[in-house]
Amino acid sequence: MFWIKKLFLLSFLFFSLLSFSQKSKYWIKFKDKNHNTFSLSNPDQFLSQKSIDRRTKQNIPLNPTAVPLSETYIDSLSPFITELKHRIKWFNVIVVDMSDAITLRTDTTAWRDTIYDTDTFSVTVYDSIIIHRRINPNEASYTYDTVTTSNPIAVFDTFVHPGPIYIRDTIVYTDVIIGNGFDSLKQFGFIDTMGQIKSNPTRAAFGNKKLEEVPPVNQQIVYPSKYGAAYHQINMLNADLLHQMGYTGEGITVSVMDNGFYNTNIIKAYDSVRTRILGTWDFVNNEANVYNDGSHGENVFSCMAANQPNVFVGTAPGAYYYLFTTEDDNAEWVMEEYNWAAAAEVADSVGAQIFSTSLGYSKFDGDEGNHTYADLDGHSTVITNAANMAFSKGILVINSAGNEGAKPWRYIIAPADGDSVMAIGAVDSTEKVVDFSSRGPNAAGRIKPDVCSQGRRSAVVTTNGFASYSDGTSFSCPIMSGCAASLWSAFPDKTAREIYDAIIISADHFWTPDNNHGYGVPNFYNAYLFLKTNYNNGILRVNDDAVVYPNPFSNELNVSLFNTDPKNHRIELFNLFGQKVYDCEFYVRDKTFEMVNIDAAGLSAGEYILRFDGEKAARHLVKVK
Repeated sequence: MFWIKKLFLLSFLFFSLLSFSQKSKYWIKFKDKNHNTFSLSNPDQFLSQKSIDRRTKQNIPLNPTAVPLSETYIDSLSPFITELKHRIKWFNVIVVDMSDAITLRTDTTAWRDTIYDTDTFSVTVYDSIIIHRRINPNEASYTYDTVTTSNPIAVFDTFVHPGPIYIRDTIVYTDVIIGNGFDSLKQFGFIDTMGQIKSNPTRAAFGNKKLEEVPPVNQQIVYPSKYGAAYHQINMLNADLLHQMGYTGEGITVSVMDNGFYNTNIIKAYDSVRTRILGTWDFVNNEANVYNDGSHGENVFSCMAANQPNVFVGTAPGAYYYLFTTEDDNAEWVMEEYNWAAAAEVADSVGAQIFSTSLGYSKFDGDEGNHTYADLDGHSTVITNAANMAFSKGILVINSAGNEGAKPWRYIIAPADGDSVMAIGAVDSTEKVVDFSSRGPNAAGRIKPDVCSQGRRSAVVTTNGFASYSDGTSFSCPIMSGCAASLWSAFPDKTAREIYDAIIISADHFWTPDNNHGYGVPNFYNAYLFLKTNYNNGILRVNDDAVVYPNPFSNELNVSLFNTDPKNHRIELFNLFGQKVYDCEFYVRDKTFEMVNIDAAGLSAGEYILRFDGEKAARHLVKVK
């Protein structure tokens, strides 16, 4: 029985300590950013040049949310906190751990026991302190000094003793301050509001750790051998045509937030991208290593970045990446939203252009801090507000919609509810929405998800380096994010809003959106043509005959068309003598535009007849010098 009692005692102590540690996290919001060494007049002191350039290109002015927090305020609070977890300048908030914070109560004393190896040491006194010196903790006799100062003081051991000295500091507070360390912070006038980050320790104990020439493409070409297992998921979005034109995400920086990226530093599929991983940080454990845990994050990352031809090629193998751990595998609690917000600020500061996140939050362990559906109104939760803030700074924020579609919750989860967040639902290989994909709308009635991509049997690279398949909007999200990076690399001067709009407008349910598909499955080649032609509806017409332009023409002649179903087409050009001077056959995929550029520089001035798909009613054209 002894070992059972002992186990029970250890378990009790474990849960008690764990509960105390987790429940000691607080957020503190400051009223302002005064007493600050940073200012908007010198943004290069706190933002990278790439971050400044991203704002400049999109005409986004700097505002006070970009300025770091007041270190003067933070320093003033340091005696009352155990650890500063996060600085979140966008909301003028810090997140702190107060598990060992000194308790301030009227007419009570707080005890601090320490063993010192040296004869001289320093302690910080907050009001008055009685220093008890004893050679042995078990001895009853001791001597003491009393000092009253708020500065660190040096304490000298005047005893002659054979070993380290045991010190018990009896801290006596004379100020009338009621409550615990959290309550004592209310004395500071620069604090606006504070709150506890709620948690439940049970799961933590048992959980797991310009109209320009369009580069020619051949829409009939397929690359199953090149893309390996990942071919269908990029082909569904026609983003392989972007790759065919040479746009694979070059120059675009993507920040990926997840639960870790286990073995990404050694898996062969990442050999070519490894030098373009610009930085890593674990915001849960406060360390740089993100490769020691997190199979989910590694699987997610592969959908974008893996580049092992004939095995697996992701949707943005040419992009740059930051990898951030924000998800705590040992607990589901609101602190993870603060982790994400802190990572988002760092990503903004270093110049990221796209956030890709396959995480979301609604319910937490022990129902501590749960979000209600009403909270998912697009601008209420911590993580959703941070995501919206990122978009306002010129960052395209892409997030999985969630896997709640077949569960009682059913709806999207934060931050997918965000007004400025592109929430990604899941379809199967036939483009049918799958049952688990979270549905909309958000609580304000906004259409959600925004768009969909393959989330059933999505191809991934596993942590052992092999291609496999998995289900979830966790994978439809990075597939979409990589396609967005490839599209943006074709138009580096476009804004996040312009890239977002092109993707939405290209989707196959754009005119008939609903809360299952959102706006549907995007067509990234169509999105490319929209941006290339500046949405010229005289050129790009849906469900219409081929458009031939300009007429009269000089050195170039263009033909554009839209296919409802995939098929081959033929363009023939004749002079008035009946001689064929141009003949071209090409294939157009379903629901896809195509633009064919005819080099007419070698043709003589005069009249010509163009015949499209052997039509009897040919088009009369005139070439001028």
